[in-house]
Amino acid sequence: MWGGRRAAVASSRNAASLLQLLLAALLAAGAQASGEYCHGWLDEQGVWRIGFQCPERFDGGDATICCGSCTLRYCCSSPEARLDQGSCNNDRQQGAGEPGRADKDGPDGSAVPIYVPFLIVGSVFVAFIILGSLVAACCCRCLRPKQDPQQSRAPGGNRLM
Repeated sequence: MWGGRRAAVASSRNAASLLQLLLAALLAAGAQASGEYCHGWLDEQGVWRIGFQCPERFDGGDATICCGSCTLRYCCSSPEARLDQGSCNNDRQQGAGEPGRADKDGPDGSAVPIYVPFLIVGSVFVAFIILGSLVAACCCRCLRPKQDPQQSRAPGGNRLM
């Protein structure tokens, strides 16, 4: 009886250690494979270049930093050559956002206020409440049982006993 319990405890410990080892291996592989993302940009000729994840397939494994200039971007391993992509003003494609990047500008270039989605959802909610109230009032009025007109005309029909 006790021997079976010890085997189950040992088995669960082995499974837990195997799970920890597998998780550590996945995290290490993810840390090695992930580098900076070079956002898309307009080059000197005005051609849109799509963004890419460093390192690219032809780069070395240590080229995990986005380097270069605002008009020419590439992956490198030197932290001193890192490109400050926030200072570039040519990284927005006209008329379309970059996939995976949240663009806060509307199609005409104007910023969309943050409260607009809440305003739309709130308006729909209020409209459902008003519509539901109207439907309930109509159903109560239409489905109420009709009174016999002869009972209401009888003498003494309105007195309480």
